[in-house]
Amino acid sequence: MLQLQLETIAACNARCVFCTYPSMRRPKGRMEDAVFEKIVNDAAEMSMFIDRIFLQGLGEPLMDKAIVERVHYVRGKFPNAEISIFTNGTLLTPTMSARLKGAGLSQLVVSLTGTNAEERKGAMGLDDYNTVAMQTDVARKILPTKVKLIASRDLIADMNTTAAAFVERWGQDAMVTWEGNWAGESFKFRGAPHVKACHRALEQLMFLWDGTMALCCFDGEGHMTFGNVKDKTVLELWETPERTRVREQHLSGKRAEIDLCRNCTGI
Repeated sequence: MLQLQLETIAACNARCVFCTYPSMRRPKGRMEDAVFEKIVNDAAEMSMFIDRIFLQGLGEPLMDKAIVERVHYVRGKFPNAEISIFTNGTLLTPTMSARLKGAGLSQLVVSLTGTNAEERKGAMGLDDYNTVAMQTDVARKILPTKVKLIASRDLIADMNTTAAAFVERWGQDAMVTWEGNWAGESFKFRGAPHVKACHRALEQLMFLWDGTMALCCFDGEGHMTFGNVKDKTVLELWETPERTRVREQHLSGKRAEIDLCRNCTGI
């Protein structure tokens, strides 16, 4: 099955050390309604193959003033798909949680990234730990909500202790992951190139805010693109020779032949 990811807005109020947004060189912007609707409408023609939809890219989705309406639009076209949003939580309120639930959101993921105010501020540049933690607790009562800790190599001295404290606080809703290197943009991949195929290369239809199909969500700068939905359908972009070749290289153990994938920690 495939996953559709739409960067509805490329703007963020955080400065996370584990994200390439603070140094992003491509233009920032918000996806036009016509582009958003065309992507969703086109993708609906492939709905039998799409079971997961994510409404974010390099940006904070709750900064998109139409995000609730966009969740509702997607739900109308994909009644059975899992629809998720990842947020830093700064704009999360009980009202927003209820509106997202009513619009058909399946899951909310809040990147808290810390067990206290100091850790969150150091990792994300946000001085609002207590408020976001409180609002997240409220959200958990309204709709399925995960709470994420992104382990940054240079900020967490004892990962075992921090992860244990995080899981103790959030229980079964805790989500702990290591930071990725954004296809080499954040830090150099020091190991031997992965041989294992990456699920993003095989399954992800990733659209940047301007309608361009990028390789995946880890290609934050859009270095490898396959055309724009303004000119072709989603299916036509997915089946371009270039995008097809990426899938074939991953499946045949040749991902190291792709510059971005060779330098990426993603699997």
